[in-house]
Amino acid sequence: MVPTVSGVLLIGLSLGIGMTAYNSSNNILFITLALMLACLILSGVLAWFNFSKVRWQIARPALARVGQSTAVALELVNGKTFLPTYGLDCAMRALLGKG
Repeated sequence: MVPTVSGVLLIGLSLGIGMTAYNSSNNILFITLALMLACLILSGVLAWFNFSKVRWQIARPALARVGQSTAVALELVNGKTFLPTYGLDCAMRALLGKG
């Protein structure tokens, strides 16, 4: 899994503040570091919870022929009963070849 640009910046900033806090023995910097790391962990947990129990399936028509265009659908099922899933972005691409 590749972190986002904002995630990389937060990790780099956390490392910089952590090294500064360790070298200066400043308690406020340690509190700031703890808050930044807690935000990083919380965002990971929330992202995991957002995509948990989401199932997907590609629905294709019963009759599809080679060389003809056909429509397919992506079916998403949210199995959670408490909170919905936010921020889904689906992109599909078909690889066409002669065979």
